[in-house]
Amino acid sequence: MTRHLLAGEGALAGVTDAAVAAARAAGAPFWLDLVASDAADHALLHDALGLSDPALAEAERAGRRPAFDDHEGFVVVVAYGAAERPGALAEVHCLATERFLVTVRPEPLPALDELRGRLGGGACAPPPLLLLRLLNALVDSLVPLVTDVDARADELADRVLEEGGEDVQREILEIRRRLIPLRRVLIPQRDALGRLASAEPGELPGARREDVRRFRGPYERMVRLCDALDGAREAAQAATDVHLGTVNNRLNVVMKQLTAIAGIFLPISFLTGFFGQNFTWMVDRVGGLPAFLALGVGLQVAVVVALFALFRRRGWL
Repeated sequence: MTRHLLAGEGALAGVTDAAVAAARAAGAPFWLDLVASDAADHALLHDALGLSDPALAEAERAGRRPAFDDHEGFVVVVAYGAAERPGALAEVHCLATERFLVTVRPEPLPALDELRGRLGGGACAPPPLLLLRLLNALVDSLVPLVTDVDARADELADRVLEEGGEDVQREILEIRRRLIPLRRVLIPQRDALGRLASAEPGELPGARREDVRRFRGPYERMVRLCDALDGAREAAQAATDVHLGTVNNRLNVVMKQLTAIAGIFLPISFLTGFFGQNFTWMVDRVGGLPAFLALGVGLQVAVVVALFALFRRRGWL
């Protein structure tokens, strides 16, 4: 459990219930950031900030899809950003009222810690502008994840043609595994930010119309990120199709070669079986070294050479 408070006097860590109650009594805007909240934080939000149980339930319910929910007197925005763990996403619940902003997150999030550090030197902005800066920071933290996946997906098709093999196949599967959670989060987050950017001023407490328009910035960046994800998904699918086509072509070549080899040995087997018959006429007349060399060896060699030349001429070998 970690508490951070950004109020008129700057950023504070290790915040007590009394400090939060004092910030609320002062009447100035403040931002309370809770990391890995517990029952004590729940009591703080209920007692010191006067949040109702429905509001707390909205703010603390983990595992939600990105969303923008407006309620009477407060809004809840669920958004995701890049976590400390490489390639992972972290969930953030933002509860904004006209006077303060509360963020609840289960784990540290570098983008918010950096934002709090930048804002800690001056007076705290109003909650709508704090929420805007917070969402901008979360969206910016997603850019490297999407850019990396997009760049790797674009390289896959060329690598499939040049290299092929199991290494490329594993990379295709890895890219597709990374795309699934990103698309599952970014597309709903784009829709939530779009709804927030088109909200009426009364839907966002303390926001003016020009404040609401500013949310178009993170929304448009989310649109571009989702477009990049769609492009990466198409590139990964194209790489998969190319890989499967290459595998099928190689299999067809092998099958054609094996069929040609079987076709060469088929007449040899016939000749061997024919001259291996124990008919009296053949036993009495086909004998001696010349007959063996001509019929037993020469005829089979001639068949092999003739079929090999025919197959090479038609491109089967």
